[in-house]
Amino acid sequence: MRTAKFLIPVLAVLALSLSGCLKDTCHEKRTYTIYEPVYRSVESIRSEAGIQAPRELHRPGKIYSYGHWLLINEIREGIHIINNSDPASPANVAFLAIPGNGDMAIYDDRLYADSYMDLVVFDITQMSQPLLVHRIEDQFRQWQLSEEGVVVDYRATEETLDMDCSGGELFFMTEDRIAFDASASGGSAESVPIPVAKAAGMGGSMARFTIAKDHFYVVDRSDLYVFGLQQPQTPQLLAVHPVGWNIETIFPYRDHLFIGSETGMYIFDNAQPAHPTLLGLFEHARACDPVVTDGQYAYVTLRDGTECMGFLNQMDVVDIADPAHPRLIKSYIMTHPMGLAVRGDHLFLCDDFAGLRIFDKSDVMQIGERQLAHMTDLSAYDVIALPGTGRILVIGPDGFSQYDASDPASPVLLSRIAVTP
Repeated sequence: MRTAKFLIPVLAVLALSLSGCLKDTCHEKRTYTIYEPVYRSVESIRSEAGIQAPRELHRPGKIYSYGHWLLINEIREGIHIINNSDPASPANVAFLAIPGNGDMAIYDDRLYADSYMDLVVFDITQMSQPLLVHRIEDQFRQWQLSEEGVVVDYRATEETLDMDCSGGELFFMTEDRIAFDASASGGSAESVPIPVAKAAGMGGSMARFTIAKDHFYVVDRSDLYVFGLQQPQTPQLLAVHPVGWNIETIFPYRDHLFIGSETGMYIFDNAQPAHPTLLGLFEHARACDPVVTDGQYAYVTLRDGTECMGFLNQMDVVDIADPAHPRLIKSYIMTHPMGLAVRGDHLFLCDDFAGLRIFDKSDVMQIGERQLAHMTDLSAYDVIALPGTGRILVIGPDGFSQYDASDPASPVLLSRIAVTP
């Protein structure tokens, strides 16, 4: 069985010529942008994982902190391993190649990462020399598999065809391609539609992987996966819970899991970690939606964009005193908010190309009027507020930045690792 090619319109019709109508038929030339899949064999994906020499950042994704180590995802390629024992001079020590990687989590010196359709486990007892110790094949179902291999990307090409326009079709479909008429669709698209007893790390608000109560949790686009970690080297899948559609992020807090989607925030009761149950739901207009909480309130950012299919750019403050009935308290307009973090009375918010904002959240009704600092010399995608240190870790498309935010009104830049174009 062959996998279909997915195609999205990005150009208007270039040449339109009617040759005339005869017996209620017509023909016209239409130009389509066609996205054809790029395949990789399953064998090559599964043979490539392993340690390499350190490399520069090119397309940084998510970040993770574990002790004095910092891990930065290189989108779809692997993980940069950085020794952050000296925050003023972090040292890039190695690159862990993991094809298709986007997320990570650590528990008891075991690194869990996705590799396209697989879940891989590395022993990081020696962080500079990770050792692949386990692989769960075909764990993640969103990746398309076919006789040609795994669809890992799409290649855009243009094609002009002489089409029968009498039916007014918006697209055509064959065995291995779908094409949309850009002029009829009226739009364009930018992209084609992841507390414990032993040592665990800390991820950002954009994470799809998390560790809580000696269990490993993963969300994909629709489900919550629960893995037992009684034997950390070989996580055991305990349950799969359907959540909803367009699930994006997961954030643990005490006895609850907060799951962000494009249409709302789900709150799961995690008192029994092997069997989380849906407790409450806060719905909002469609938009991308990471979420964090301080236990009393949840802070949800909503942003627009082609991928998110929304039109809002704001931060919602949600009262979760009764987690079964979350209640909107107030919304604050932002530029294009993304990841966020809370620590004490302070809220750290990534506002994309508008930089990083720091707010006093001690009075949630006055957050907008209590902006303490605004760093505009960086682009911010996600942030981690390290507990007990005063430091914050920030990642964005232009690189990694680290601040001493002991005084949130006057954060001090400690170090920066810039992206190399």
